[in-house]
Amino acid sequence: MRRLLTVSVAALALLHGATALGHDGEVSAERLEADVTLLADDALGGREAGTEGYNLAAGYVGGEFAAIGLDPAIGNHYFQTMPFRFFQADDPSKLSMTIIGRDGAQTLVPGDEIMIGTEAAVASASIEAPLVFVGSGFADDGLGWDDFSGVDVAGKIAVVLRNPPKIMGDQEYGYYRNTQAERLAARGAVGMIVLVTPTYEKGIKFEMLKSDFEPAVNMAWLRADGTPFAEVPDSFIRAFASEELGRRLMEGQPVSWEEAAAAEADGKKRLPAFELGFGARLTAGNRLWQQNSYNVVGVLPGSDPALANEIVVVTAHLDGVGTHVTEKEGDDEIVNAAMDNATGVAAITEIARLLAPTPPRRTLVFAALTAEEKGLWGADYLARNPVMAGTHKVVANINVDMPLSSWEFTDLVVYGVERTTMEPVIRQSVASAGLVIVPDPQPEESYFTRSDHYRFVQQGIPSVYVNPGFGNGGDKAYKDFIGKHYHQPSDEVGNVDFRQLARFTDVYRDIVVGVANMDEAPLWRKGDFFAKFYGGKMED
Repeated sequence: MRRLLTVSVAALALLHGATALGHDGEVSAERLEADVTLLADDALGGREAGTEGYNLAAGYVGGEFAAIGLDPAIGNHYFQTMPFRFFQADDPSKLSMTIIGRDGAQTLVPGDEIMIGTEAAVASASIEAPLVFVGSGFADDGLGWDDFSGVDVAGKIAVVLRNPPKIMGDQEYGYYRNTQAERLAARGAVGMIVLVTPTYEKGIKFEMLKSDFEPAVNMAWLRADGTPFAEVPDSFIRAFASEELGRRLMEGQPVSWEEAAAAEADGKKRLPAFELGFGARLTAGNRLWQQNSYNVVGVLPGSDPALANEIVVVTAHLDGVGTHVTEKEGDDEIVNAAMDNATGVAAITEIARLLAPTPPRRTLVFAALTAEEKGLWGADYLARNPVMAGTHKVVANINVDMPLSSWEFTDLVVYGVERTTMEPVIRQSVASAGLVIVPDPQPEESYFTRSDHYRFVQQGIPSVYVNPGFGNGGDKAYKDFIGKHYHQPSDEVGNVDFRQLARFTDVYRDIVVGVANMDEAPLWRKGDFFAKFYGGKMED
């Protein structure tokens, strides 16, 4: 339902003053509701990073941090400015795939058969190269798997399956899935074409991929020299082929489309690599513009002089996906993102309020992050550019993202808890609340690599991500929200049970305090995959 409230800067100031009153030591469902209600108002336009609506939301949270009494993290203010280059493929004439050397040249434009886009913030890119099939593009000597055996992808376009083999831990699986383009580019591939199979479409239908390409606004933060950050070369192009196109590409090959799809579903059958015997030309282009966005960052200095130079970063993303434009006049097009993630921002703000009078031993940095929905970019920037870097060191990150709060939860999922020495303290905090920590109920989704905490993991920092679990009807509530409201205009305040959000915030506060009061700084468990890969400090 659309609301007619018009939010001005003055109104924001009045509201933040009203919600920040009192330090009674108890989590307030009313304060949580006030914060979520404002952040999920139509007047903020869905809080998409780089928009005026997001800036209003950032201003509100900054005002809250000031009213709470947090120290400014950047000079005399709370806003970590991030220069972004935005890019949007808004001209279909710039997007095409031409199959070369097989029954003559055949040009396809994005739509029913192919989705095409650049991985980097560039005005245009064009590649022409032979096609080579390399399974899922995975190789690990220790696991005895090499999808590249007998072929060289350098200077070629890799035709791949999206999912790595199911021969490793769930989070390692997530890492390899999420880094597919970077790993192919590191071997010299100039682009990739993903075969969209039934296994892939269990996660996202081909039709839904369209929202990730032509109309979508993407972004990359700018380095000090003004160049956009990217994890692949500027010319690298990614494409997704529909089942129909995939069948045509694999027709007459050593492996058919059906065999490739069956192997991906099985997850343990390695397919041979081979040249397809023909090539393709991929072209892509974008409209570019530059604009700032902001992380909102406040500091609560630690109370123990011996530990106060160590920082625990407490994070939640502030941005949303903006709007979903429809053709029907009068439709509600604003995705107000109440659950995703106004609830998380409200939770960390409430924790800051409650801890400000009696800080824990270590310094806490509270950060409402931008551009999570665009690729975890606000977290990436903060993790690479930590506040107080000259005098303090980040030792842990505790993240919350979309804490579903619509039922009386009985358990928590703490993604990554078993990977760090934070585990005993976190388990004790959860048990004290009469709850239990349960294993990830959806390991196939690899959530440990899909929210803001992962950017801190990539900098070697022990990190966890906390959410309610699936007990006591949580599985049904989760499926209902994802199926009906996730990234939809119906993600409204009415879906949130603020008594349950208060319960979650209470135990989340205890987790934060427990970690911040540990005698020794958190470490990765000995031999942890991510610590070895990213260089984090492990226990002896």
